[in-house]
Amino acid sequence: MIAHVEIDQQIDGAGRGGCVPFHLLHVIDDGHRASGRDARDLRGIAERRGEQNAWNRVLRHQFRFGDRGDGDSASAVRDLPPRDLDALVRFGVWAELLAGLFYLLRHALEVGVKKIGIEEKRGRGDLIFREHLNYDKAVLAPVPVVSGSNRISALRPTAVNAILAEMRTLQAQGKSLISLMRGEPDFPTPAHIVEASIRALRDGRTSYPDNRGEKGFRDAAALKLERDNGLKFDPATEVLATTGATLGVYAALMAMLNAGDEVLLPDPVYDAYQSPIRMAGGRVKPVRSEIREGRFMITEEALEHAWSPAAKALVLNTPWNPVGTVFRGEELETVAAFCERRNLFLISDEIYEAITYGEVRHLSPLAVTPSLRERCVLINTLSKTYSMTGWRVGYCAGPAPLIQAMLLVLAQSSRGPATFVQDAAAVALTSSQDCVAAMREEYARRRAEVIGQLNGVRVIAPEGGFFAMVDVRESRIPSDEIRRRLLHEHGVVVVHGAAYGEVGEGTLRVSFASGGETLTRGLERLREGLTR
Repeated sequence: MIAHVEIDQQIDGAGRGGCVPFHLLHVIDDGHRASGRDARDLRGIAERRGEQNAWNRVLRHQFRFGDRGDGDSASAVRDLPPRDLDALVRFGVWAELLAGLFYLLRHALEVGVKKIGIEEKRGRGDLIFREHLNYDKAVLAPVPVVSGSNRISALRPTAVNAILAEMRTLQAQGKSLISLMRGEPDFPTPAHIVEASIRALRDGRTSYPDNRGEKGFRDAAALKLERDNGLKFDPATEVLATTGATLGVYAALMAMLNAGDEVLLPDPVYDAYQSPIRMAGGRVKPVRSEIREGRFMITEEALEHAWSPAAKALVLNTPWNPVGTVFRGEELETVAAFCERRNLFLISDEIYEAITYGEVRHLSPLAVTPSLRERCVLINTLSKTYSMTGWRVGYCAGPAPLIQAMLLVLAQSSRGPATFVQDAAAVALTSSQDCVAAMREEYARRRAEVIGQLNGVRVIAPEGGFFAMVDVRESRIPSDEIRRRLLHEHGVVVVHGAAYGEVGEGTLRVSFASGGETLTRGLERLREGLTR
């Protein structure tokens, strides 16, 4: 079937909140002509085809767009599942936005278009897209392809990756930029760890690893957990090697969740947790934090408010990315009591544990409340502590049944870090920790530089990690708009707090993972952009 499509009438958005996402089309399809005043006139075609369910999806999304009233129709179209975009086209409703056209081009359609012009207008916090689409004729012809997975439509790139793409575009145009954005240490991996990997390679340690993790590495992880955290785990059954912490989080979620289960996430929090939750069939439920006495914190009331009978797990990150809070013993006791009372799993992400400041020290929830043992999995990596981001090696520790379930998940994808990488990681965990102390001292110096250089700017000093949150709430300008101004007008790259959740609005995340001239010049540009 080929549908010949012409523009019949534009829905002008009057009375629809000013959001104009659709053109109404004049459709000739299998002898049926539909040219009404409203896209709903196409309902008859749907009924004749026996496709009422698909049409209901289209209609639901149409009202969603029209009623939003926030001008962000580009985001609405990007959020639309591919099968529903196909349905939009099948029933003659053309998504007006360029984002929609990109979807059409990727989803089994050939589109002939004479001209596309984009006009972009920015207001305070609203990004309004208008398009002028001039068609002599557009011919939509289904072509035989295999449809992709609907679950992919729920996934999003992290804020850092999205901003990196924007940053690279500007750099390609010759713009000078300084990044205070990424969470990657600028230290080289300590020499003794590198040498350990070279020795392992020379010794022929290049075969498949044990799926659970090499015995030497699991033993080293268990030793480290007892030495640094006061926790005892059986390396044979309660420790699992992973290719970084991200895969550990994913494996834990896959082992815990059923479709529709809710996962409680602090708000704001590192945005890369959300896609694995959705991949595992879960739903994200934010736990709103608040700023008290110069630090972000979560109350028992906020935990209870977020809870519902569908809740299955809570993710806790301490030290907490992006806000820098290190949870105190009494706060962890509150979290533990809540998880036990509400029968929740706890995923404890402790990847920044070695980077704390002053008298503050990291505490593992399990060390504070041992009764969590059967419901808690600890996630860690060597990326931050030992500046081993590219090595892709981490570990998990938890109750044997849960670790076994996670192993089954990992066996379907990654079968563990390379053997020689695990050998080097074992050396990192069991040898002198002087390199860790030296890096922590340098981070402390950089933290002081951030606070000192940004005089006249409110900085929420981090207790741990290598990010500082800059409080710009008094400006009443959306954080993403401030981020864009800093990027385009001052050449400094940061992350807007709203990327990490609603409570993050009004803040900016500034990284001091890199130091030296990068940090000094970046802070100069940032101060100039925020105080002018």
